[in-house]
Amino acid sequence: FPWVIGLLCLISAGLIIGGRPSAGGRVFLVSFSLGLILLTMNLSGIGFVSAALAFVVIGFMADLILPNQISGWSPVFSLVVVVAILLLDAFVPWQRDWMSENDLPVAIAITAALLMVYFFVVARQFRMLPLHTKLMYSFLIAVILPVAVVGGLSSLLTRQALTENADQTLLSSAAQVAARLDNFVLNNLSEIRTQAQAGDLADFLEIPPAERESSEAGQHIQSLLNVYKKRDPVFINSYGILDRKGISVADTNPDDVGIDKSDRSYYNEEMSTGLNYASTLVQSEDTGEPVIYFSAPIRSQSGELLGVLRVRYNAVILQQLLTYKESFGAEQALSILVDDHNIMLANSEMPDLMFKSIQPLEDDQIAELQSRRLLSGLPADQLFVDLVVLAKGVQNSVTQPVFSGDIHTTNPDYSPDSPFHREEAAVAHMSAMPWNVVVAAPQDVLFAPVKQQARSILLIGIGVSMLVVLLAVLLSQYISKPVLSLTETANKLASGDLTARAAVRSRDEIGMLAATFNTMAADLHNLFGSMEQRVADRTRALSTSAEVSRRISSILDTNQLISEVVEQLKSAFSFYHVHIYLFDDARQYLVMAGGSGEAGKTMLARGHKIVRGRGLVGRAAETVAPVLAKDVSQAPGWLPNSLLPDTRSEVAVPIATGGNVLGVLDVQQDRVNGLAEEDADLLQSIANQVAVALQNTRMYAQAQHRARREALISAIGQRIQHTTSTEEALKIAVREVGRALNTENVHVRVGFPEDERE
Repeated sequence: FPWVIGLLCLISAGLIIGGRPSAGGRVFLVSFSLGLILLTMNLSGIGFVSAALAFVVIGFMADLILPNQISGWSPVFSLVVVVAILLLDAFVPWQRDWMSENDLPVAIAITAALLMVYFFVVARQFRMLPLHTKLMYSFLIAVILPVAVVGGLSSLLTRQALTENADQTLLSSAAQVAARLDNFVLNNLSEIRTQAQAGDLADFLEIPPAERESSEAGQHIQSLLNVYKKRDPVFINSYGILDRKGISVADTNPDDVGIDKSDRSYYNEEMSTGLNYASTLVQSEDTGEPVIYFSAPIRSQSGELLGVLRVRYNAVILQQLLTYKESFGAEQALSILVDDHNIMLANSEMPDLMFKSIQPLEDDQIAELQSRRLLSGLPADQLFVDLVVLAKGVQNSVTQPVFSGDIHTTNPDYSPDSPFHREEAAVAHMSAMPWNVVVAAPQDVLFAPVKQQARSILLIGIGVSMLVVLLAVLLSQYISKPVLSLTETANKLASGDLTARAAVRSRDEIGMLAATFNTMAADLHNLFGSMEQRVADRTRALSTSAEVSRRISSILDTNQLISEVVEQLKSAFSFYHVHIYLFDDARQYLVMAGGSGEAGKTMLARGHKIVRGRGLVGRAAETVAPVLAKDVSQAPGWLPNSLLPDTRSEVAVPIATGGNVLGVLDVQQDRVNGLAEEDADLLQSIANQVAVALQNTRMYAQAQHRARREALISAIGQRIQHTTSTEEALKIAVREVGRALNTENVHVRVGFPEDERE
């Protein structure tokens, strides 16, 4: 199939160059996906890397070369490919090649870098993505990421638990094999010690050498040794007795009788220590085969050392004892026995490696071991096999009793930390002998429960992910559809269609948004529809203000001025009631100077007044600023009036010039929110004009008063000047002053200085 994928890539490139990037991009994504799937089908250990590459490349390339309506589905397509790759990697039935251990870290590093770049790009472009794509990504991240984390942690913890259980099984198996070998050694030592303590053997050795063979005791001893041998006739080669000089005096193998064996290890150990002895695997001087010796001292009743009883086992007994069948795969289990010199004593799979070192030896080492008959006399290159993993595992077994690797590999560059292990092994140390038992099993068999658990978690995760993807698609469409509809309606409204309305399909926030949008659209429609009327009303208000200003500018009487302003405002703006208050001479009260309607006449007749600082009127005068109450029931300090029961809103504006407050213009309306800030501004403008007019009328009145007074003084003076006597002048003065002051009690007192009286 590689040529098919290559052909598809060429077709993709041709379509893109030919100006059809969308079609070329689709072909490329399909060919790339097929390539990753085929790679996973043929190469083991590459599944995660292929899945990550599929997710990154498909998502990234789709955003770059595909239209928005198609690229929005790229997460779904990439997840489908990822699922296919993971399933193939987990369930492919045939044996696949392993990726090079040097290439895998590079592939993982490149994949991790691509993932980081992809997520960075997506994060940077997230705000530019369509809404349904954002929602889909959000759902996938919010649900799949926790599922993946929980699933990954669960898989990791379960894998660790199962791996620890498998390792414990291996350790237990190795310990059982070691215990079996220990029992074999200890039982033979105990058995031969008991046999050596038989009195017949001591009696036989106390007979003079020349008389032993023909004596009745000699024949009895030979029969006794034959009985001992029949205890295990398959693996016991011979039983023999050596005298204190090391001469074989009795043996189940007649050819050994009379041979000097004083150089043998089992003889020398007994003669030097007097204790029971078990040898390691050695090459027999008699048969040339690998054997094991057990020996015990023969003593007289007085405790004198008379000789040695020894038994020789064929080394095949170790192979037999080593074979161990375990539930994880009896036919595939491997057991190895290695001594303290790293010489393989037994191997359940490869018995031809027996009696060979598992690591290279120097010439002096070979010579020393051969002298002790721990190695055969074969050439040096045939005395060892370089089992790197096994040697390192046994060497580190004290601190790391479980290790992984290809037990039979001879590659000197092999690393036991490599991820491409074929076997898992455990080492147990024997107590009776300085030997190490290694039990190993193929990882495919040993970790089968781990793989099964991983597959189960993978299937559950895939099922959940596919369900989440489906829900993400449906929910993103469900949520984004009304928003897109609302956007379309907003575009219509922006283009000038003020009748456009959004469909309200739910009562959630989006439905509330649509309803609010419709309200706003209706308000806009009403606003534009009533704009001309509002402009006309405003023009009329300004015109009325100008007319009031024009009319009061020619009025020089204060009462007429106030009456004109009150009535003009009420009729022009349809206010419920209009008042004007003026300060009294002491500036303690605001006295009503004019009011509209019957209520105004009544209050004017009663002399209605308000204490400075109280109510809205008093506050306006005190603060020299308008006071607006759109709802008088909520206004603090508002003073109700029984003559005006329908008052619902009120505004009081100061009548002032240059900071000097003359009074307050008070306007009331019979509906809540009947007065607004613009009304207060307009009334303040009128109040300013009223203040100027009031000041003019007062100045005019003062001027008239001064003119009348001066005319009166002038007239009285002229009349006095026409008199001929003082008495007549005084009479005219008293009469005219009384008339001017409207009083009859006017007196003139005339006095002279003391010197003039005389």
